[in-house]
Amino acid sequence: MKVVDFNSFSIKLPNFQIGTTRPIFKINQQNHHLSLGFQGITNVHNFSTIHHTPKNVVSLPMFLESTFHLETFENTLSLLMPAFGFDFDFTKLTILGLDNNKLQSLPSGVFDKLTQVTYLDLQQNKLQSLPNGVFDKFTQLTYLDLQQNKLQSLPNGVFDKLTQLTYLDLQQNHLQSLPNGVFDKLTQLTYLDLQQNHLQSLPNGVFDKLTQLTYLDLQQNHLQSLPNGVFDKLTQLTYLDLQQNKLQSLPNRVFDKLTQLTYLDLQQNKLQSLPNAVFDKLTQLTYLDLQQNHVQSLPNRVFDKLTQLTYLDLQQNKLQSLPNGVFDKLTQLTYLDLQQNKLQSLPNGVFDKLTQLTYLDLQQNKLQSLPNGVFDKLTQLTYLGLHTNQLKSLPSGVFDKLTRLTHLYLHINQLKSLPNGVFDKLTSLTHLYLYNNQLKSLPLQSVPDSIR
Repeated sequence: MKVVDFNSFSIKLPNFQIGTTRPIFKINQQNHHLSLGFQGITNVHNFSTIHHTPKNVVSLPMFLESTFHLETFENTLSLLMPAFGFDFDFTKLTILGLDNNKLQSLPSGVFDKLTQVTYLDLQQNKLQSLPNGVFDKFTQLTYLDLQQNKLQSLPNGVFDKLTQLTYLDLQQNHLQSLPNGVFDKLTQLTYLDLQQNHLQSLPNGVFDKLTQLTYLDLQQNHLQSLPNGVFDKLTQLTYLDLQQNKLQSLPNRVFDKLTQLTYLDLQQNKLQSLPNAVFDKLTQLTYLDLQQNHVQSLPNRVFDKLTQLTYLDLQQNKLQSLPNGVFDKLTQLTYLDLQQNKLQSLPNGVFDKLTQLTYLDLQQNKLQSLPNGVFDKLTQLTYLGLHTNQLKSLPSGVFDKLTRLTHLYLHINQLKSLPNGVFDKLTSLTHLYLYNNQLKSLPLQSVPDSIR
């Protein structure tokens, strides 16, 4: 394999005698048009790779028919010419990268001869629309990246011929809706990213044919509701992100078929309540984020089936109380965030089953007191946030079982005194915050040895 470099241009050529065979590379200084030709080459059917990164190239003639791999990343291409500039057979192209350019449109038929392409990257251009049938000849395509363009809509049937596609990225476009059946032929798809568009709703059955899908990202759209059964056919799904939409409620049983799901993000919506049993079928779930909603109460036993859960975020809701036993089945939980709610008290034994918990945040609630022994079972805890509450006193021995605790936040409360030896068992403590209380004295023996 020969390599020839010209002006930031690297071309790998087949093993033929270069003697009388000379690449010709030109950039027209007036229009910045790139031209590439060869003298003495009569057969280039085994062309394998072209990489070019000149920063001022703005158009690309279609001389690329038979290369296996062509990339045009990080330049300023703004136009793909529909006509081929050379009489070569480029039908063996398998990888085509046109990302990080300034392409505003694609000519009809521009890819029609590239029937062997399996990987097409068009991300970070300025495409506003796609021609009808633009991908119809890509019957071998498995990877298609269209993220960070300006697509406002998708043509009907635009993906219908991509029956081998496994990866489709449409994130960070301007899509306001999806055509009915737009994904129906993508039966091999495993990854679909639609985040950061302007979707206000989803068509009924839009994902019904995506039975192999494992990853679905819908975050940062404008979804106000979900159709009944919208995820029912996604039985292989492991990752679902719905954060930063405008969901006010969830349909009953909306997640019931997602028995393989491990990651669910619902943060920063407008959920006011959760249906009973909404999570009951998510027995493999390890991550659940519900922060920054408007949830006022939790149904009894709402988390009972989430026995594999390790991460639960409920911060910045409007919870006024916690049901008895609400966390009792979460025996694998390591992270629990309840900060910035309106909790006035904690039920006895509310954390007793969370023996693996390492992080607990209760800051910025309205707690006036703590039950005796409330933290006694949290022997793995390293972080405890209790600041910005209304605590007036601490029970004796309240922290005695927290021998692994390194961070304890008690500032901005109404503590007037501390029980004798309240910190004596905190032998791992490195950070203790007590400012903005009403303490009149702090005996030296009250300060843990680990931070003296």
